[in-house]
Amino acid sequence: MNKLSEQASINLSVVHGAVLPSSVLTTNLRQMLERAANSSTGIVFVSENNTTDFLAYRDLLAAAERILQGLRQLGLQPQDRVILQLHNPRHFFICLWGCFLGGFVPIPLGVELTGESRKLQQTQELCNAAVVITDRVLENIPTVQVEDLLLGDREAWAEPNRPQEENQPWHEGNLDDLAVLLLTSGSTGKPKGVMLSARNLLASIYGMATVNRLTQQDITLNWMPLEHVASLVMFHLTEVFLGCQQIQVKSELILQNPLQWLNLIQQYRVTTTWSPNFAYNLVNEKLSKLSDRVKPDWDLSCLRWMGNGAEAVVGKTTKHFLELLAPYGLSPTVVSPGYGMSETTSGIAHSQDFYLHLDREFVSVGAPIPGVSLRIVDEEHQVIPEGEIGLLQVQGETVTTGYYQQPELNNEIFTDDGWFNTGDLGFLKSGQLTITGRQKDVIIINGVNYYNHEIETIVEAIAGVNISYTAACGVMDVNQQEQIAVFFHTDYQGDELRGLINTIRRDVFTQTGVAPAYIIPVTPETIPKTAIGKIMRSQLSQRFATGEFKTVISEVQELFNQRNLSHQDLPGNAIEQRLVEVWRQVLKLDKIGVKDNFFELGGNSLLLMQVLSLLTPEYDLSAVLLFQHPTIAALANYLYSDLHSNLHSERESLAVQQGKRRGELRRQATGNQAIAIIGMSCRFPGANNLNEFWSNLCHGVESISFFSDQEIINSGVDKELVNNPNYVKASPILEDIENFDADFWGYSPKEAQLLDPQQRLFMECAWSSLEDAGYDPLNYQGDISLYGGAATNTYLLNNIYPHRHQIDRQDDLQVMNLSSMGGFQVTTANDKDYLTTRTSYKLNLTGSSVNVQTACSTSLVTVHLACQSLINGECDMALAGGVS
Repeated sequence: MNKLSEQASINLSVVHGAVLPSSVLTTNLRQMLERAANSSTGIVFVSENNTTDFLAYRDLLAAAERILQGLRQLGLQPQDRVILQLHNPRHFFICLWGCFLGGFVPIPLGVELTGESRKLQQTQELCNAAVVITDRVLENIPTVQVEDLLLGDREAWAEPNRPQEENQPWHEGNLDDLAVLLLTSGSTGKPKGVMLSARNLLASIYGMATVNRLTQQDITLNWMPLEHVASLVMFHLTEVFLGCQQIQVKSELILQNPLQWLNLIQQYRVTTTWSPNFAYNLVNEKLSKLSDRVKPDWDLSCLRWMGNGAEAVVGKTTKHFLELLAPYGLSPTVVSPGYGMSETTSGIAHSQDFYLHLDREFVSVGAPIPGVSLRIVDEEHQVIPEGEIGLLQVQGETVTTGYYQQPELNNEIFTDDGWFNTGDLGFLKSGQLTITGRQKDVIIINGVNYYNHEIETIVEAIAGVNISYTAACGVMDVNQQEQIAVFFHTDYQGDELRGLINTIRRDVFTQTGVAPAYIIPVTPETIPKTAIGKIMRSQLSQRFATGEFKTVISEVQELFNQRNLSHQDLPGNAIEQRLVEVWRQVLKLDKIGVKDNFFELGGNSLLLMQVLSLLTPEYDLSAVLLFQHPTIAALANYLYSDLHSNLHSERESLAVQQGKRRGELRRQATGNQAIAIIGMSCRFPGANNLNEFWSNLCHGVESISFFSDQEIINSGVDKELVNNPNYVKASPILEDIENFDADFWGYSPKEAQLLDPQQRLFMECAWSSLEDAGYDPLNYQGDISLYGGAATNTYLLNNIYPHRHQIDRQDDLQVMNLSSMGGFQVTTANDKDYLTTRTSYKLNLTGSSVNVQTACSTSLVTVHLACQSLINGECDMALAGGVS
């Protein structure tokens, strides 16, 4: 055989997916949602506390239209960037689709517990977004609240005579317009914006659905963060494309208890789900620890496809997973490894026969999806023979056009002939792709990329670490999960070394969001370098795998266990003692002080979720609170304060939740907004209550009192004034106005004497109106608002001010002001601006307290404002009225 024929017989490492049907690219994103809105399915949301909510696709479309209108009212134009940093997944999807409908470019940004302001700032600097939509309060960041967009738009859409032409049409964009920006880690620690078009999204959606044979009858479940490309494309957009039901679960729920993943699969009869490899390992660990008496009663035969991707797939882990769950009806063919990244719009290869090759060292991730081609090349980008390991390159309809505003990076990632460099190593055999490693130094933890040199820079900035002998490497733990190991050189020993290790853990975690699993002090000679001084990280990882550093790791562990705890470091109460027990169990340390920082002792996000899982049956906690209180002393102090908070705080919390819920229901109402008057109280001349007043009106009773000259003179009126022919000896008089129950209201006799009788009367009527309604304001769990007004205070002019020198003998109140105690008391007791706040305080009303003054129409205006407050959902009940 000559050389030419020999070369022709060699199969090269190139494989092409099926041709992408042209019909796939004749639709667009908004048409997908419009089509799904005709079905009865939608999204089930499962929160951290396992409560559920449902959003039908038709309601998603309607809410997205409200967001669209709100953004247009803010002046946004097609292709404007919009950052979405939303904790509530319902809000996230509504805003995402609002952007799609308007041709705006959403930028999903995770709500991180550490470094979120820094990441948001970096994203804004990179993308120059027109607006940040959030459901939280962010300091120093210009944002718009998602509720403002929804509620403001609801009011506009509720107008009965709204012209139809004002409802602007959805944006008709081009398939190659920028549709979404996904952030991925950058080699400098700053994010890169992966540009994905509608073409990219549609091709990926079709590939996911077709290769894995998904239909409208499928029920899918996702619990990974929504800013992850697989969660967004494979487990949301694909479902909208199919019109099938999707279950979206908050990550914290599964991370606290990985078996909840399987509980939900059974509960909803899920057919399709996914996770990175680490979660399969978490299930293995949790399930292996269960005794036979508490084994769950699962039927997992409903599962047809379980994706495994975003990080290295370990055959041993998956095999153990399948063996443990076989008794529960899980098919041995269900797990499907896949390969993809943000730059390829999620999965571009899916394995269909993984179960046949579980024992292989490297796991096949399958063949490419339609519209995608793969090839393996050498360093010169020449295609190499099949079966040889080389650099993986991708081409096709799902591949990004590059990074946003970073042309220098785009020149690096694309070859001259248009192939995308993935940075991964692998080989092709019989059309199947197998990944064997990475070309660049990147560590993947729980599906997230971390750059080695970024971690090394953080470590070498710490005092005590000797420069140029630091290496951050990816290593495998006993469960074959990739972890970060930091090798460093220092002159510190003993307590100083322990403190330095704590600082390394803390600084790396706070700046990157991931904690090193191993921090290993070594001699300079231990760090292998090339002739030009470059650290050989791969060699360190290989030596770690052989067990070379086991002794050093044990010595570091012993360094923490042998330390002597002072009296101040020991738990001082039952709560601290319980926290110490939990930390010991999770961190696997013998000695833990109450002032130790969880993340300095080796804690990370996953371990934090284990702590949360162990403590939530006893205490009301969240992951955010654990981050905010990283020491036992701080957390115990918070829990002690929380457990001993008074009943009012609990009522207030319930009231806020109840008020929001009722307000939401009112705002959703499009028809009848009737308000019930459930209690009234009044004091009029000749009538001490409502029944007497009504009786007087019905019978024409005269309620004006007439007085003799002597009665008027005895009341203190000057005799000459009484004899004036223009003086009217009649007045509307309230009975027993001086009989104010100061003890009931918590006033001293002197305070009651200073208090404007109008305010006394207003308070009494407010109380009796609530009593008439049958509500005790001290125990009512909702928000009660108060709107009121009072007339000019003649009591201050005629009674208090003339006797001001008697108020406080130590005050010289010739001039009334706030500079003395007596003057201040007089002001607060008589100024009408204190009318409603005083009453709300005394009656424990937690809603708004608003003073109204519109002369003769004051009481009418208070009623109007109270009605508006109820309609807008600002309170659950309202008091309104006036006094003169």
